[in-house]
Amino acid sequence: MSLAHQHGTPTPTSTDLQGGMTLISAASLWRSNKTPREARMALCGWLGQDDPLLLDAQQIVTELISNAVTHVEGGEGRDWVVLRVIRGSGSLRVEVIDAGALDGDGPHVVRQPPTSDPSTCEGLRALTESGRGLHIVKTLSRAWGTYLSGQRRVVWADLPYPSARPSLVRDH
Repeated sequence: MSLAHQHGTPTPTSTDLQGGMTLISAASLWRSNKTPREARMALCGWLGQDDPLLLDAQQIVTELISNAVTHVEGGEGRDWVVLRVIRGSGSLRVEVIDAGALDGDGPHVVRQPPTSDPSTCEGLRALTESGRGLHIVKTLSRAWGTYLSGQRRVVWADLPYPSARPSLVRDH
């Protein structure tokens, strides 16, 4: 992995944060087309292959880092993205920290998935490779959002552990 620096080790470590949250680990990654893969590998090392949220967390991180790589202009001080993983009471938070858009425009979520009918303009857009990332983040997470930390933008998503999720199976 092309990590600039890594806080902690690949095995989970703890640093207490506000509100009972514990930093599992964090890494600065050089922005490139390999960054989403490197972030998925880091998550696997930090959480372990048996973590029930690993696959959802990897998908969310892939979407958020892909947005940072694709939509954030590079340049001096702008070629790195930071991945942080934080454990809370019954939840896991992933954060992607980047330099943000130069025009101050933040991320946008597609409110409803477009139709997949290729005979319509919406349907054609649904078949393209772009435009659904934040909808995926919204669907997989309990909550997500953004905030500014100094000059950097933080995009975060919270995933509840299975015991904290409402059961979809009803007893008869």
